[in-house]
Amino acid sequence: MKKITNHHSSLFLIELMINLLIFLTIIGLCMQFFIKSTKLTETSKELHSSTIICNRISNIYSHGNTGFDSLLEAFPYSTDFNQNLVIYFDKNFVNTQERKCKYYCLVKTIKSRDHYDKIIISCYRKNKKKEIYSIKTTRYVQKHVQDYN
Repeated sequence: MKKITNHHSSLFLIELMINLLIFLTIIGLCMQFFIKSTKLTETSKELHSSTIICNRISNIYSHGNTGFDSLLEAFPYSTDFNQNLVIYFDKNFVNTQERKCKYYCLVKTIKSRDHYDKIIISCYRKNKKKEIYSIKTTRYVQKHVQDYN
């Protein structure tokens, strides 16, 4: 009598386990790349929106009245500290109240020369307090000539 042994089924199970291990390893690597690309996309969107909002603030300031009057008019949810202004934004970079904000822009005035006002506009993420984008801008201040006659 011949004894029948079934070696083929154990080889099949080992092959199946090796294939499953390779498949899970590839899925793990792909998930890491997917997560990294998602974070890069979010960072890119954040930087793009920050750039746009800082340039908008710069344009309003450059073409506005003296001080922060034009910025306070354009962004009603802002806090004015003598030489600084804080403007609050939600996740879509829409001006919002301080308690609802996710981002904020800090506008600092710098000592300026006679005919120029200089400011630095920096955009920050509220929870990380990390600077996303910063820009410097100047505004020409017209001086009035007095009549000495």
